[in-house]
Amino acid sequence: MAILLVLLDHTGERLRPALVALGVDPRALATERILPFIEAIGLQGVHIFFTLSGYLITYRLLREAQQGRISLREFYLRRLFRIQPAALTYLVIVGVLSLAGVLAVSPAAWRSALFCYANLSRESSWYTAHFWSLAIEEQFYLVWPLLFIVLGARRRLTGALALTFGLSLWRAIAVKYQVTLTPNWIARTDMQAEYLMWGCTFALLRADETWNARLRKLTGPIWMGVAGLFILLAALPPSSNWKVAHVVESSAGAFTALLLFATSFRPRSYLSRFLDLPAVAWLGRISYSLYLWQQLFCAWDIARAKSLGWMQDLPWSLGLSLGAAVLSHYLVERPLIRIGRDVIKRLRA
Repeated sequence: MAILLVLLDHTGERLRPALVALGVDPRALATERILPFIEAIGLQGVHIFFTLSGYLITYRLLREAQQGRISLREFYLRRLFRIQPAALTYLVIVGVLSLAGVLAVSPAAWRSALFCYANLSRESSWYTAHFWSLAIEEQFYLVWPLLFIVLGARRRLTGALALTFGLSLWRAIAVKYQVTLTPNWIARTDMQAEYLMWGCTFALLRADETWNARLRKLTGPIWMGVAGLFILLAALPPSSNWKVAHVVESSAGAFTALLLFATSFRPRSYLSRFLDLPAVAWLGRISYSLYLWQQLFCAWDIARAKSLGWMQDLPWSLGLSLGAAVLSHYLVERPLIRIGRDVIKRLRA
């Protein structure tokens, strides 16, 4: 679902001719009108990615803790072999195309993507811009496992709750008073970490027997409808009232995590069964590679590369994105994950 929202964002402008042909008023689809809408949709997709990451990483750490051993070395090795090979493959291809004059990617923008600080860099290019979210993810991976261990079993849940609400409060203050330390300040880790922490918090709540029982009461159809409503509202252009916009976004983060909990608790619900459809589950498995490669083909009008021509037009852009993602997933991601597991086994031995 997250990757579909991102794809809708990046292909939104290309959909305009089809919508006009269906009778939609062209004035309603003007760039200045449609861009804020599709940007909000894409950002909500990224927020879902963040919530998923926080939830799944914390769940893995909890399982290791229950087995009596958390190995930071193994954790970072797993992340290294899981994330970097596909990202490096994409960056090498983009770098070659840039040197050939096909794409406009500055060395500074390329370096910021390579070294995981794209969300803080002053240099940007469309073709590496999506690395802002990967930078946040990797910065989170560096900090959260350490905090998880330092807090210990007794203080983890309290610490996660305090950090989640603290980050939410800080984001409200930063938005209200425009606390800007970097050019693209909304992409700073401190401005986006709340969504990662919602996932972490709900994974810890799930592991607590008392909270687990309470959360199960919130997985009925009515609460799931409320959760879907807030997620939908967050995917719309933000309200001009910063307080309303903040409450909607923070609530959407919490409800996204609640939906993750609900799908694991109610595997026979309509939502769970839809997400378990083979085609949908497969799309989820290749979503990381698809997120990387869609940026090359699904470009907004201002970023289109003349040399790529029809490859950035619908439906070819989607087909090429999917094809590149499949190659990346099966030829790069999966083999390197297996190699990473073998490395960890040898280190254990």
